[in-house]
Amino acid sequence: MHQVSSFLIPAIVAGIALGYFLVQVLPLEWIAKASWLKKLRVEEKIYFAPQTPTSRRPNYPTQLLIPTMIVFAFFGILLANHSLPNGSADQLATYNDQYESIRLAGVIDSLPHETENASSVFVKMQQICLLNEACKPVSGRAYLVVNGTFNFSYGDQVAITGRLTSPEDYESFSEINYLKSKRVFSKVAFPSVSFLESGHGNPLKLALYSLREKAVTQTFRLYPQPVSSLLAGILFGEEDQIPQSVETAFRNTSTSHIIVISGFNITILAALCLNLLQRFLNKWQSTLLTLIILSAYTILVGGDAAVSRAAVMGSMGLIGMLFGRKQSGVNSLAFTAALLAAFNPFLLLDIGFQLSFMATLGLILFSDPITALFERWFAKETHDHKLLGFWKILVQDYVSPLLAAQLIVTPLLIYYFRQFSLTSVPANLLIAPLQPPIMLFGGLSVLVSFVLFPLGKLISFVAWVFTALTIRIVVAFNALPANTLQLAQVSILSVLIFYSVLLALWFGSKRKKINLEKLKSALITASLGILTLLIWQVNATHADGILHLHFLNLSTGDGILIQTPNGNRVLINGGKHEVTLSNAVYPTLPITQHTIDAIIVANSDKDQIGAIENFVLNNQTPLLFWGTSSTTNFSRNTLSALAANGLKIEYPQIKQKMQIDETVTLHFLSQSESGSILLIEEQQLSALLCFDPLKVCLQASQSLAKSPAIIYLYSQMEFSENEFGLLENYANKKQNQNIIFLVNQAPWQKSIGNTLFLTQENGFELLYDEETLWFEAQ
Repeated sequence: MHQVSSFLIPAIVAGIALGYFLVQVLPLEWIAKASWLKKLRVEEKIYFAPQTPTSRRPNYPTQLLIPTMIVFAFFGILLANHSLPNGSADQLATYNDQYESIRLAGVIDSLPHETENASSVFVKMQQICLLNEACKPVSGRAYLVVNGTFNFSYGDQVAITGRLTSPEDYESFSEINYLKSKRVFSKVAFPSVSFLESGHGNPLKLALYSLREKAVTQTFRLYPQPVSSLLAGILFGEEDQIPQSVETAFRNTSTSHIIVISGFNITILAALCLNLLQRFLNKWQSTLLTLIILSAYTILVGGDAAVSRAAVMGSMGLIGMLFGRKQSGVNSLAFTAALLAAFNPFLLLDIGFQLSFMATLGLILFSDPITALFERWFAKETHDHKLLGFWKILVQDYVSPLLAAQLIVTPLLIYYFRQFSLTSVPANLLIAPLQPPIMLFGGLSVLVSFVLFPLGKLISFVAWVFTALTIRIVVAFNALPANTLQLAQVSILSVLIFYSVLLALWFGSKRKKINLEKLKSALITASLGILTLLIWQVNATHADGILHLHFLNLSTGDGILIQTPNGNRVLINGGKHEVTLSNAVYPTLPITQHTIDAIIVANSDKDQIGAIENFVLNNQTPLLFWGTSSTTNFSRNTLSALAANGLKIEYPQIKQKMQIDETVTLHFLSQSESGSILLIEEQQLSALLCFDPLKVCLQASQSLAKSPAIIYLYSQMEFSENEFGLLENYANKKQNQNIIFLVNQAPWQKSIGNTLFLTQENGFELLYDEETLWFEAQ
């Protein structure tokens, strides 16, 4: 069932795109002539592409659209299911997480990606060697991460010895979805790698990647940093050497799309090649050669999802020109998505592809309407034809496309990155006109320098001016105070509602039969629905006079969020992954708040607090209590990183009492290198939170004057048969008292006397109001 849910949504999207393309584009006249379909025809038809007198396409009835989408959705499901590992012995993913060390042999089939401390690459595996077994063939790609610089190249055959694991969500991004979008289901982190032989890659890719390496090297010869690294990213997709400060400035101002190879680069390249080649060749020859250049460039820069989308759409436009057909934007975009999804159904999980797709859709749907609105406003404000012409060019070429793309990608940016740039629009408006000359003169300087370096150096001065100015503008906007708003996690439902309303408004403005007046009731209903969700969320998260203990559902480790009757919030631990922690915490916070008051570290294992550093930095938590005496390298590094960012850190003592609300008290009962034991008291309720071994926890409980009503044993506590006996003995001694044991890994769910053992695998919430105690599922 988990596998079905993991690909159902992308498969349905792919099916809808395929169905849309089939019904609206393909000239399947036999469908139109089928007698049993004639009865379905209606007078009103929705045209998704301009219809011309010469068009031979049948006007399909609107009733066919949804059934066709459903049929292709099921086709997409089957396709995605076929692409998943099936557990056979010849598939690499079958051996994930089963062995401490495995010997593998494979061929590097991607460009290495280097960061400050590590490098990563994809390896197409050929052979696997298990302990005490003969080596055997295996298929599948693995994601390889190594320390430092990767000293191997595309096409090298390498031997790998390490632990084969399944991907997991890391820190600030979902590694699972990222790798799945590349059809990778296995990972080897920091293995031993040795070279076997070279020359195993595709000859065309080998030649193009060699050319790319030489071009990047030449770029760094021609330009100083940081201009050289930015140009390498814009021209060749080489982003690894961009300084961290510059990369952060582009990210905070939402101008990172400038660095990434996208449709903008492909459009400029296609236009330049076509205009140049048409001077020497006929229409067919110049178009064919341009298509070859686009394909080679796509491979040269790495061929990721956004580039592939742009290359396919650009190629379709060029082919349409050959046959005298005007490209329909929505049809082309739908066909591109369907075609790419047919080759890789999981490509739809790629965030870059989603942003590229939505930005292009925004340009297609909203650029012209925004231009028309500005034109009407300018016509009223001025009658100067020269000034009017200037503003029209400015709006049509820069303002409208930017606003259209920004409008439609903003919900996704907020959903994935939980931030909104207040300087995005002005920054993009200023740097957008600088990009064509950067590509033109930057690319020309590199090409010419291979033949005559001094001339290439001379041309580089022109590109340097525009590139340096781009960096200065972005850095200046990033330096403005409060240029970025950090937001709480929004739900996917909110994003879908936004897009539904946006598309309804667009259809209302474009269709004569569907106007805004007819959409009024639907818009009112949608608005009331959104308002209801907001009111419900505010009501569910505000201070309500009740003590809430949120035991968060984290993939690894524990997280307990205390919400006091007056609304103070304290987080204990947080698990391993910041993304998972944020997604669990934000639904419990008011919509206007995305910070908590303090964090307590009760166990310093990486699985327990690996998420804390990034969570603190991203959410501006003011105070941290370090309640353990652990001296591991990880705990020391975490403390140093938090202190370096100005966080106030306090070290509570044993038996120290902390008043976190008028009626809620937190006691630090014990501390050790393994963990801490905390006691929460509120009126008649006491809850013991144990992040220490079981024996120590039970001793702490017995030392209290009154036995706690709740005893929580953290998820990584391992139980032996002897420890199961300790639990039962404790319960037998307390048969006259009401006690609830919250046990994550105990293999039972039963009661002994008045002691109840509950196994909690998912998140839940404990609520206490005066003398009433109850649980709610998350």
